[in-house]
Amino acid sequence: MQNALGIYSRCPLPLPLNARRPLLTLHYATRRFRSGQPTFKKFTQSQSSIRASPSYAQEHPRKQSAPFRNLEVVERPQLNLSPDNPQEIIDYFKSHVGRWSESSKLKKRLHSFGVPKEDVDPLLRQFVKAVHAGDFSSPQAYDRYNLVRFGLSSEEDLPDDYTDVVMTGILYDWTSDPSHQKSLESVISSSTITSIQKLFEAARIDTPANMFPHARKVRRKVYMHVGPTNSGKTHNALRALAGARTGVYAGPLRLLAHEIWTRLNRGDIVPLGVEQDPAGASPPTTSAIVNADSALDAAPSTSTVKGNPKYARPCNMLTGEEHKIVMDSAPLLSCTVEMLTYSGLYDVAVVDEIQMIASHERGHAWTSAVLGLCAKEIHLCGEETAVPIVEALLKDTEDELVVKRYQRLTPLSIDKPLGGNLRKIQKGDCVVAFSRNRIFDLKKRIEETTGMRCAIVYGKLPSEIRSEQADLFNDPNSGYDVLIGSDAIGMGLNLKIRRVIFETVSKFNGKELEYLSLSQTKQIAGRAGRYGMLKDEKPGGFVTTLKDDDLKFLHEKLGQQPRPLPTARLGPEVDSGHRIAKALRLDAGLEAALSAQIYVSKAPPIYRHSASHLLSDIAMKVGAWGQDLPLEDLHMFVIAPFPWRDRRSLDIIQKLVQTYARTMYVGLRDLLDGTSFMADLEFMEGEMSNQPHAVPRYAIESLESFHRSLAFYAWLAFRKPVSFSDIEEVMALKERVERALHWGLEGLTKSTAKRKAANQARGLVHEQDKIAFTSAYELKKRGHKKPQYTPISEVLAAQKQSLPASLESS
Repeated sequence: MQNALGIYSRCPLPLPLNARRPLLTLHYATRRFRSGQPTFKKFTQSQSSIRASPSYAQEHPRKQSAPFRNLEVVERPQLNLSPDNPQEIIDYFKSHVGRWSESSKLKKRLHSFGVPKEDVDPLLRQFVKAVHAGDFSSPQAYDRYNLVRFGLSSEEDLPDDYTDVVMTGILYDWTSDPSHQKSLESVISSSTITSIQKLFEAARIDTPANMFPHARKVRRKVYMHVGPTNSGKTHNALRALAGARTGVYAGPLRLLAHEIWTRLNRGDIVPLGVEQDPAGASPPTTSAIVNADSALDAAPSTSTVKGNPKYARPCNMLTGEEHKIVMDSAPLLSCTVEMLTYSGLYDVAVVDEIQMIASHERGHAWTSAVLGLCAKEIHLCGEETAVPIVEALLKDTEDELVVKRYQRLTPLSIDKPLGGNLRKIQKGDCVVAFSRNRIFDLKKRIEETTGMRCAIVYGKLPSEIRSEQADLFNDPNSGYDVLIGSDAIGMGLNLKIRRVIFETVSKFNGKELEYLSLSQTKQIAGRAGRYGMLKDEKPGGFVTTLKDDDLKFLHEKLGQQPRPLPTARLGPEVDSGHRIAKALRLDAGLEAALSAQIYVSKAPPIYRHSASHLLSDIAMKVGAWGQDLPLEDLHMFVIAPFPWRDRRSLDIIQKLVQTYARTMYVGLRDLLDGTSFMADLEFMEGEMSNQPHAVPRYAIESLESFHRSLAFYAWLAFRKPVSFSDIEEVMALKERVERALHWGLEGLTKSTAKRKAANQARGLVHEQDKIAFTSAYELKKRGHKKPQYTPISEVLAAQKQSLPASLESS
């Protein structure tokens, strides 16, 4: 049996939960409360001996429960060059070009772009020589080669990576200049120069606005509604949409699209120019003004109602995973930004969270919305930092821009730190942590310490479950008084938070701990101030830290003004991809084609291409799995919402792409065959016949991965309905997974509360040795310093007498 357990320890993931269950009886010593629910005491002696063996330690390096404990927190390095200081930029260029030219990664990339290996070094030496000779130092050359881009990095950029992108682009621009051809022909072949010129011309985008010819035929008026979180900046934009003959709302999240869809169809938003019926209406309280519509920062005053049919507007919903069609010809549409189309004409368009135009992964969708929406009136809602870049974009389109600024509706104050004392956590608090394990650990500790239940929100939870957890926290009668969340609380959820508490001010980036950026800190802190659960509660929010030492960081960040967004992002375009593919070698591959858009493409300096740090790996995998697919299909798989960081899903992604490439059809059941997802779901559904109780965390993780797999199948089904045809089964399975996840999370809370009550009332039983021991709580009460053991029969009899009524009746 130890051998069997050793095998299980080495390969826990492929086994479904119901197959693992017999082994789990060895992993845990269990007993049942009188309610019939299990409690777990980890690790029998036999399991401990296996994990203590040298061979096990070598094969399974131990994961620390707090993996960041010994890491030094660092500031993310920044390329602090000012776009207003050309000489500083030129000096930086000269001092760094030599080291850049020696990079093996650069040389490998140039070869993948078609530069012969024997020409790579001579080309780079000639370029470095030109830089040091001052060929880029004149004002004309500075403008000609867009050297200002050195000063337009974002806080997300690592200096070396950003410098690599800028210098590679300058290299291709310089080599493609006919005036340099003669000198270059003395060191590299003319065919190499020609191939570089072809690739440069294929990748360049001189005027991105011209990619949207329909929008260029419309005279558009653009309103920007900007302000901090909780300023009501979206309110008038939504009223304009509710009063429009035709219109569209586009937001960053499916949750937001669903929220607007619901409110427009229900008549929750009074159209602009229409006064709300005064009959029976009482003036709203300050807390009501703050909290209503808070998911969208839309302060209602008297123009937001709840379900008045008089103001209801038929509205359809369109997201990557879900379509809700109220009527075929509905005049309004609510969608995620990526689902916008740019051919139809609207009277009013509302684009939410416009600051995401600079996002390195999704920003291109917001850029396309600003440049491409065919709407007479466009409302852009978001942060002040987006104003300069939108102004710059609209200079090319010659559209009128009106900026409306808003102030925070309630004050935000910095509170005293908690000194690490979880007992100081209060009703309405939100504790922010940045790893899934920390969130679950904090939930357990806070519930045991304070007796208050905790709802949880983090990025890997399905959006439906996040919304349910938010509702539990917001409902004053639910019994969930505290929220524990990641930075996922920063957008898209209606959260009535009184105080935000940073458990830490650093975040692991995969290699090291980094301090939170200014935008991250402000976005999270700004969620405080929508409490309003108590009638006498004064409007306002508080923010603090769990640890005293972190408060200084918080003071510094909240006192800083954020930098304007430096650039708008451009995305991978199929048409551009075709041109680039023709300019590359036949064997270049998808990775080279996508990289060329990032490194070679020349656009006005206010633009840059989206570049996820995973893009190279994604392109390499997709290109290898779908070798014979056309570029359109490869592009679809590259931009699909695959959970590339989820190791449980990688095999499914590979199987999906390979099956599609082979048969052009992917059935859901065939895709799930060979995984443990269905068995894990059925195991959880079997457990759901009991009252909610604790289940292993990896059961929750498995269902999260299952849900993400169903989500990306649905995303593909809406684009290729013949090839991915099992959409009805996907939707049915999604509902089952969501119910199981909700039950599992509820069980985590209930088991913590019952475990605390039971531990206080009686000792625990170690079934392996049949020895009863007295709890630490009881020892402390009796003044004993050492554990006292008594026969199990006596303890069980005593427990029966002292069992709390709430446990006895459950």
